[in-house]
Amino acid sequence: MKGFVIIILVVFLLSTALVSVMYFVDMGANNAEAQSGDVQNEFVEQTGLNQTGLVETGN
Repeated sequence: MKGFVIIILVVFLLSTALVSVMYFVDMGANNAEAQSGDVQNEFVEQTGLNQTGLVETGN
């Protein structure tokens, strides 16, 4: 039972760390975008997604 609790705790910590890393990466992208303005367009071209996560239709 103790091992199970430890596994749950590790998974929780890993997911929290991942979310915070994603958040800081997103903040960095926003700061770079404020400087260059090209970041968002490049992101859309590469992934087909806009900032909100919706697929760009091209219209």
